[in-house]
Amino acid sequence: MDALFNSDKGAYAYLNGIYDGSHGLFPVSLNDVDIHETQATKVYDADGLTIYAKSIPHGDVPCLSYRIESAKGTIVISADQNGSDESFIEFAKDADILVMPSAIDEGADSGSAFLHAKPSTVGQIAAKTHAKMLVLNHFMGKSLSMKDESIEIIKQYYHGPVYAGRDLASYPVNANKGSDK
Repeated sequence: MDALFNSDKGAYAYLNGIYDGSHGLFPVSLNDVDIHETQATKVYDADGLTIYAKSIPHGDVPCLSYRIESAKGTIVISADQNGSDESFIEFAKDADILVMPSAIDEGADSGSAFLHAKPSTVGQIAAKTHAKMLVLNHFMGKSLSMKDESIEIIKQYYHGPVYAGRDLASYPVNANKGSDK
């Protein structure tokens, strides 16, 4: 962050107010998230939204997942992860929408599986969280060409609706909450 936003030498020095909220882009300052902590960190609580961030394993590269809660429902967005952090299950529990990457196919090599969850793992995670809807994103190379096969593998574990996300797609968070539109 300092290399990017430091007011003296940062690549984006003109955005240096990101540390304390003085830049005007966000109404509050940003909170640090300890990537070694298994518990979620509240990073935003205003305007009817509460947002938590949690570190998830993408091999040995830290990534964050987000839980966005509102009166209308909850969305959990997972960045790349290999599915090895059991605490993510509780973090994503009962989400109205769970967004998960589908970056690799079931037959991917161990190096790829160290970084990304295989379709069977994605399906198991979605099932354990009891998510009401699963939206897949981050299709890459072979996973894109094997998307239908991967979704069928996911559906062996997760029995809710599964969507292959795409740019500009919209999924109403309250779709499973009745007619509150």
